[in-house]
This record gives sequence, structure tokens and C-alpha cells, in this order.
Amino acid sequence: MSFPKKFRTRLSSTFVGMLVCGGSVFCLSGNALAQSVSPMEKETQTFTDKFVVQVEIANNYPTAEISEIYLRSAEWGAVKGAVLSSRRVRLASGKKMTITALIPFEHDKKYRHVYLCHAITPGSGTQGAAYRGEVCGKYSAKRVG
Repeated sequence: MSFPKKFRTRLSSTFVGMLVCGGSVFCLSGNALAQSVSPMEKETQTFTDKFVVQVEIANNYPTAEISEIYLRSAEWGAVKGAVLSSRRVRLASGKKMTITALIPFEHDKKYRHVYLCHAITPGSGTQGAAYRGEVCGKYSAKRVG
């Protein structure tokens, strides 16, 4: 391989490498702001007709936000008979909160699948506020016995 050809090959691979690395650094250096639910997925077993899900929600935004927490069935309907420790809370910037849900099994069913969702909504009366979206974790339980 001649010198000009080697030089062009090295130059182009170096340029692509710099472009890829520079792009990665550029993309990864920004803060990812979003609400969160942790853990996002969990499966449990129980001997009773109810099961408990405990998650931690977080507000990663720079300002205090109103968090709404709710449960949805696998068909995305309301979960009848479920109890949440908190349904609506104002979380300060960077703060976390533990949410506990007590969820009943449906009549004569051995398996239940639900979604626990965390949505951050704007405060009422604010200007320029927008719905910031939601995140849902997937939780299931199996009744044994």
C-alpha cells in the first residue's frame, strides 16, 4: 500500500473515530431529566389473596414537582380494591419517596399483572407548564397454595 493511500486510510479512520467518540461524549454529557420508578419490574409469590409492591419514585427535575401515582391492570383499567400509600405528592428537586401498594388478586385467579405509574404534572395556575410524561413499572405476582 502506497504512502498516500495509507495516510488517507488512517486519516479517515481517525476522523470517524473522533466523530464517533466526540458524538458519544456530546450525547452523554447532558443531564437526563425524568421522573423514575425503581425497580421497573418485579415478580413475587404469595400465599394470600393480596400482594405488596414497594417502589421508590424520584423527581430528578431542578424544581419541586407534583407527582401522581396510580395503578393500572394488564388491560390498562383501574385496579379495584388496591391501596396506595400515596396517590399525589409534591416532591422537592432531587428527592425520593417510597410508595407501597397492596394489590388484591382477581376472583379465583392465581396470577396478577399490574402497572404502577408515576406521572409528573404541572402545578395549577402556572404559566408555560407542560405535562412532563409518565413512567410505569411492571409488577406481577403468583399465588401459591
